[in-house]
Amino acid sequence: MATRYVHVRILALTVLIGLVTGAIHWVMVHDRVQVCFDVRAEAGGVARVYWDVGVGYKESQSVGQGIPAGKWVSLCLTHPDMRNITGIRVDPVNQPTRFDLSEPRLQRLDSLVPGWGLQRLALHAPEIENDIQRLSPTGTAYRATGIDPYFGWPLPSANSPRWLLLATNIAIVFAFMCMSYYVAALFRADHGEHAVHEFLQGCAIYLLFAFFAGFAYLASAYFDLAAASTIALYVCLAVGALFWLAVSSNRILVRAGLHVASIGALLFVVSFDMAYRIGMFDRPVFARLFSNDVYHWRLTRNSTDNFLHSSIPYIQDLRKIRNKISAEQFFLSDLATSYYVTATLPLYATNVHPHHFTMYKYYRDVLDALCSQNPEEEGSTAFDLLIEKAQASLAQDRLPVRYIFVNKDQYNKNVKVNCLTKNFEAVEQKLRVFSRNVYTGEYIDVFEIQYPHAYFSN
Repeated sequence: MATRYVHVRILALTVLIGLVTGAIHWVMVHDRVQVCFDVRAEAGGVARVYWDVGVGYKESQSVGQGIPAGKWVSLCLTHPDMRNITGIRVDPVNQPTRFDLSEPRLQRLDSLVPGWGLQRLALHAPEIENDIQRLSPTGTAYRATGIDPYFGWPLPSANSPRWLLLATNIAIVFAFMCMSYYVAALFRADHGEHAVHEFLQGCAIYLLFAFFAGFAYLASAYFDLAAASTIALYVCLAVGALFWLAVSSNRILVRAGLHVASIGALLFVVSFDMAYRIGMFDRPVFARLFSNDVYHWRLTRNSTDNFLHSSIPYIQDLRKIRNKISAEQFFLSDLATSYYVTATLPLYATNVHPHHFTMYKYYRDVLDALCSQNPEEEGSTAFDLLIEKAQASLAQDRLPVRYIFVNKDQYNKNVKVNCLTKNFEAVEQKLRVFSRNVYTGEYIDVFEIQYPHAYFSN
């Protein structure tokens, strides 16, 4: 009777934990939808997904990401609420170039069942299409004939009611916990009160998912961690199951095997990074998940490399620029040079990391216009954008961007990958249309924007 009572208590706790964990997951990701596709563009650019929420395709209802030239990139772009979406538009690139594109996949994020609600958006039959030339009968190779190529589809209707998704998620968590406890119980000789305490310890590990949910909420202004909530939940379930198995087993070999496996898995993951640090690999194994070109410390890197991949070569240029500019102004440049300049000169950067949400982040489209290879673009588009943003800044009692820095260094890995540096001659030709060259140095050139009105008092 005592053993049966213990199992009843454990079953009740399992139902409670399943409800709580499943509900937390649902609150984090319910109605979130994600579009995933693979793209490769010869000239690189920016891929973007637009969501029509009933007012057409607007920039404010879009998510974009830069893509390097000539490399395959896997993108998954998310919208937080699919209930108001009536259409989806995929812009593979933002300039004339040849590109390859896989069939976009529309995926709900609020299901623990892989592939539930997965729908493919047919490239051969979009509802709308613009500036697209098809180069292959299979529909994977295309050419963008203008600066605004896109495919568009109406949003497919949801094929599952919300209550069914929520019930399925809770049932999966409950079934996983019951199965884990049953397997762990096979190794126990004692099923008394002590088993309940061990079960509660395992439940504490399951509830780590609640801490993940809280952290995701606090960091939501900077990172979209909710998109990884399904993976985080499965990791918590797996760790809790291993804990139950470890503490329930009275067999020394099983417990030792679990410890060895855990330590081995940790060493396996760490070994990839250590192999890079000691010079066995040319780049971090997992770097392509976060960056296309990286620079980290390695034992085999010499002082010359450290010098050339830093801002030290620019010191002479920056010292001379100090006497050519007005202090306390905003400037625009690539990300690495922005850090170098703000650390040396009394200027404010406008090119920021994507997770830093400031009004000056929206100068990204100015850089795209300067880097555009459209032969009809001679700098007027970038200047029009600068005028528009300058008026918006002054309306909020903020200074507009006054200077544009172009770094010509072709060796520094932190700099040479950006389009301002790769195409600096064409960029500077556009800049001379609407700005004055105030400094030309060995590495850095500075241009002052010539606004049509007296935006600056000095």
